[in-house]
Amino acid sequence: VSEVRVDGGPVGLSVKEIHFLYEYWCYLTVIRLIAKITGEQIPVKELISVKQNGLWVQLKRGTSQTVKFASGGRILEVTYNPEYKGDAFIQPQKPDMVLTIHDPHWPTMRLVIDAKYRIETSPSYVKHYGSPGPPQAAVDALHRYRDAILVETGSRGPRSETLKRSVIEGVALFPYADIDDQFRSNHFWKRLKRVGIGAIPLLPRETRYLEEWLRRVLSRGGSATAEQTIPYESLEQLRLWQEAEKDTVLVAVLKLNAREHLDWIKKLRSYYTTFTPSQGRQLFSRWVAIYSPTSIRRPGAVTHLALVEDFEIKKRHQIVTPWSPRRGSEMQIVYKLGEVCELENPIENRGPTGLGRRFSNNRWTSRLGILRASELRELFLETSAEWRLYEQLRVAEVKFTLKPGPARPHNENDPHGRTWFVGKNLRVLYRGAAGFLIRRNKVRDEYLSDLNEVVNLFLS
Repeated sequence: VSEVRVDGGPVGLSVKEIHFLYEYWCYLTVIRLIAKITGEQIPVKELISVKQNGLWVQLKRGTSQTVKFASGGRILEVTYNPEYKGDAFIQPQKPDMVLTIHDPHWPTMRLVIDAKYRIETSPSYVKHYGSPGPPQAAVDALHRYRDAILVETGSRGPRSETLKRSVIEGVALFPYADIDDQFRSNHFWKRLKRVGIGAIPLLPRETRYLEEWLRRVLSRGGSATAEQTIPYESLEQLRLWQEAEKDTVLVAVLKLNAREHLDWIKKLRSYYTTFTPSQGRQLFSRWVAIYSPTSIRRPGAVTHLALVEDFEIKKRHQIVTPWSPRRGSEMQIVYKLGEVCELENPIENRGPTGLGRRFSNNRWTSRLGILRASELRELFLETSAEWRLYEQLRVAEVKFTLKPGPARPHNENDPHGRTWFVGKNLRVLYRGAAGFLIRRNKVRDEYLSDLNEVVNLFLS
């Protein structure tokens, strides 16, 4: 019978290097299980070469080796001893092996697998984690890989646009047989399901947990896999705000008897206002916010918000209200609302000096403005780009004022701002994809896309 050797290989390895042999065996086992799960043939020629004195497994520490499978329209790559390096890395990253999923409709997704021959069996360790397992440092390294193995998606822009994390999950394999079937209650197995980082026992007689994990991750489509990623909370918030800037909000005033009018709106889930054909936003408003005047609360504030479910245009006398119409033939736009909810943090009518301004006419903003504003003047900031500039100017302690322009219909694909940031010697207006319009006396208008350059102009 031919002898199977690890090229470079077990004959030359001492007992102290048995951890290398464990890595080799783990890699071959991962390949065997993926072949079993996908129903694909193991590409033997990529792993084993035939020589005069036997079959040689072509694995060698320090040399990368990749085996590919085609499955469900995807390409699965199992790489032994990969190395990730380049400008995106502080230092090269070298996990033991990586399962890479290439889906034509999704970015590259990776699962890191580290084989650790050491096992912790002390009573304190078993009490804490539920069973013997790998050293804590081995699991900590998986967290590092998930954060450090990056993909460059561009050369310009903020880090959130030019760099992306590609590691979805990570496991540490360790030599242990779960004879008493207790490992499912182990801390690392439960955390693997919860946070995507954990540990799995693996020996020739104990492959069930690895197979279960591989079946789980390979049975997920692109959407389900993407849902397993853990985004940064701040970036997730930014994305939500970028979506919110697309929604137009009518900030509505109440009638003279404000309390009665507000109760009517909440009960009937309806709000009407004079229809103005030249005001295109009336037909595209997705939300209605309610401004409560000082007769209801002090100071006056935007206090309620409701989703627009539908609208219709009719004459005022066709709208049944407890109060009589003054101009019964005047055309009104009537918004049919969802639940009228009270804002957790009302947007109060106060300025930098604490004094409010008269609020007697309907105004416009975006849902982003409603979500972010803490005082009334901030409602004029309708786009995320305007809010970024606003934040940076305040951090830099720049003195400026806000001058809103006319409200025009939103372009959802390229939201524009309508508020001028007015400094000592310049005015700045956000113009969507064109960048920030810079206007200065006796200087030709220019556009800048770099936010820091815009702030520096205010400081100069």
